[in-house]
Amino acid sequence: MPERPGWWRSVAVVGLAATGVLLVAVEVVLAPTEGCSPHNCDPSSSTFDLATQGTSFDAGNGQVQWASSAWDGTWMDYPGNRTITVVYPPGFVPDPAQAPTVWVSTGLTQDAGATATSAAGSLDQFSYLTATGFQLNNGTCADYSVWFSVTGTMKVTTTADAGGDASHE
Repeated sequence: MPERPGWWRSVAVVGLAATGVLLVAVEVVLAPTEGCSPHNCDPSSSTFDLATQGTSFDAGNGQVQWASSAWDGTWMDYPGNRTITVVYPPGFVPDPAQAPTVWVSTGLTQDAGATATSAAGSLDQFSYLTATGFQLNNGTCADYSVWFSVTGTMKVTTTADAGGDASHE
């Protein structure tokens, strides 16, 4: 068998080195991380009733903003793969032009050590947006704190009294 030129061995070594680097990179990408270890990302759910658990603010122009807490209050735990079912207060009509606002943070309170950012992508997956509420899902395996709000109007209804007054809306 004829001997190959010297440059051929160099190409073969570079090819093997490149393959080795590729395999190492694949191993690093596929290696399990603490964020997705067994059972720390199991699905969980909770219900949040804005009427009894949330707070409201005058948003101006006849609108009210309901929020999970005051911005500088204690935020909710938002573990990986958690679905929160948010229930609107009676009489609340969400503004169809404004989606709920969601922020996530590394801290339960927004002190100097916490980092808050507007949630996007897998951190604010909405479903079942209806006139009575919505569901919010943390589609990651990372644990955060969450603050959310929704803007709309309050439909005020008074009931008839003994004097025979009619209901007003």
